Amino acid sequence: MKELLRDVDIEGYRLRLYDTGTTTDGTHQRLAYDFTAPGETVPLFEGSDFGASPIHAIDSDETIRSLLCFLTLRPGDTDREYFDDYTMAQLDFTRTDAERLSLYAMDPEDLDEPPAPFQDWTDPDEERQTLEALVRQARYDLVTMLQGSSGYAIDKAADRCNAALYALAYYDACKENSERNRKL
Repeated sequence: MKELLRDVDIEGYRLRLYDTGTTTDGTHQRLAYDFTAPGETVPLFEGSDFGASPIHAIDSDETIRSLLCFLTLRPGDTDREYFDDYTMAQLDFTRTDAERLSLYAMDPEDLDEPPAPFQDWTDPDEERQTLEALVRQARYDLVTMLQGSSGYAIDKAADRCNAALYALAYYDACKENSERNRKL
């Protein structure tokens, strides 16, 4: 069974790292991963064959950088045969974004202008779905309270419902503002 260790956003690419609970040779933790391009649902790369260095925590930024060293290899970086089983999408990645994303594989202290630190992945749709669920629950609680509770309990349920609706409206306004600023 895989346990999610990290879920990070690298310029819109999503890298998930999992502990498989096994080792490659008794010293290296075997980790699984999937690496998905922006806007895609099918991973560009996935596997359960990454042996993490025993000198770093398996959920550390160093481990992510080490994995990125392999994921961002390009023709010329290693033997030509390494790319024999690559799909067209993977080969396109090596020609387009791999070089830029390989900067994330480097130690930030070695770069004049290091890339931004790894950020946890946040799925905007997932956040909105959570808020919508809160609104539905708050409305249900309010309706339940209206069917026989005291005024104080009804007031509290109404407050929770209003707070959930406000949070959802605020989220939508922030998202709209962010999209507007991105277009400028």
